Amino acid sequence: FAKDKQSVVGMWEVPGKPEHFLVLGYWGYIWSLYPDTTKKYAPGAIKDYSKKQLADFNTLIMKGWEQGALGGSFDPEFSKNRFFYIIYNKYANASSYHGGLKPNGNDGPGAPGLVVVERWKLSNDFATLTRDTTIFSASHGTGYGSSNMVFGKDGLLYITADAYSQNSWDSTIYMRKVLRID
Repeated sequence: FAKDKQSVVGMWEVPGKPEHFLVLGYWGYIWSLYPDTTKKYAPGAIKDYSKKQLADFNTLIMKGWEQGALGGSFDPEFSKNRFFYIIYNKYANASSYHGGLKPNGNDGPGAPGLVVVERWKLSNDFATLTRDTTIFSASHGTGYGSSNMVFGKDGLLYITADAYSQNSWDSTIYMRKVLRID
């Protein structure tokens, strides 16, 4: 990933598929990472891995500061539904969309955005990942901030939604809170 100038946000082992990972890139890419099964390895040997890009949502990603793709989580019922969730900062205005790995004049503090949680579906053969639906979207305001999410032992999705420019004591906004989604 480093040789491709990609910053990695997280890496999650696919439930039920040992040594097979989904990797989320800060700039809006998702890859699968899997061992090379054409080679024989001695017990305990370091294996060679292959990488395949499964998703590209780079043009939607707000770039710069603490904005970008921020986290992911497998659904607790992944073996049945194949769902993987991602959280990222998205442009509020579609005219701001642009590709690439560097911010431009539309990015950074002062640019209105959204914190978005989307559900994606991994195919049964682990070869494709497609966007399924948007679970949550809230105004990010014009400041910087970061977010993340995790499924709790209760099966609910917990989201931390932060934005520097918004007040946590204001109950009319979602930012600067821990949110729970069933």
